Amino acid sequence: MTTIVAPSHICVYHSDHVSNVTASFLRTLMEHGHKGPVILDLRETQYISSAAALMLFAHVNFLHLLYGSRHRVKCLYPSQKVNPNGHRYVVGTQLSRALSSGSLEALDLLVKDKVFFQSSNDLGKHAGTTLAQLTEKLALPAGDQLLQMLGGAIGEAMLNVKHHAYAHDPVLFSGPLAARWWQYARFDEAEGKFIFLIYDLGLGILQTYKNAVTGFKQDEYLMEEALSFGFSRHSATDPSRGCGSDDLKHPINCGETLLIHCDDVRYVYRGEIESGKATIKRTTFNLGGNLLEWVLKVNDLYTEAP
Repeated sequence: MTTIVAPSHICVYHSDHVSNVTASFLRTLMEHGHKGPVILDLRETQYISSAAALMLFAHVNFLHLLYGSRHRVKCLYPSQKVNPNGHRYVVGTQLSRALSSGSLEALDLLVKDKVFFQSSNDLGKHAGTTLAQLTEKLALPAGDQLLQMLGGAIGEAMLNVKHHAYAHDPVLFSGPLAARWWQYARFDEAEGKFIFLIYDLGLGILQTYKNAVTGFKQDEYLMEEALSFGFSRHSATDPSRGCGSDDLKHPINCGETLLIHCDDVRYVYRGEIESGKATIKRTTFNLGGNLLEWVLKVNDLYTEAP
């Protein structure tokens, strides 16, 4: 059985070096996980960001579900005594529980127990559940605009996975892996903000869109176009498609940030603060699949439920 020792710092945002190490670590985990059972040693990990934690959950759970065994990847976790920082990030956040949820029944329990890390492929059921769990501590009236914006963004993010992510390999992504996504969602009471991340292991948005358009265009231009209102890989045959990107952007029109990372391209949209324009740039590392993240602060008009 192969043992893979996780990096001390696992993150895909703040440092090119750490991001490259993280991307390499995830690729190595997947490669060895396809060959046979793996021991994933996280005992020396001191820090893992929410986005990287979600991606690690997705990789481990993908291998569990693909091979039908939670023993495909066995994880060793930091102890509170020896590595208190690592224990806080891996065990304290319940990432460890998510990494050990190697069956559909265990994944259902994550939802039932309202763990921040969850996974599903049932859009009709899970979008509403996520919205309810995110907003249950707020006194929001029925039909509230914030509920509508959150619901639209969450639903569109999940819908994108169903429509686009796995069409290139319907055999591999079938059964429990069909249209599956992994998510991290919580309401930060102290700072009054919603944090929502969703990740899939399918074909990146850029590649999906590039395969459907004709002529040569720079990848940065294609990424901007793919995430603009009225554009979709189906635009030529169905002009009504391509409106979902507006739902993704709507909650952050007041200056919050939407981040999308696929392959080696990062898309950052900050709404009206930057006149609705996005920043798109290449990264020095390649992430498989699609990572979407936004953080939305609650309007001061809303008050917490007593």
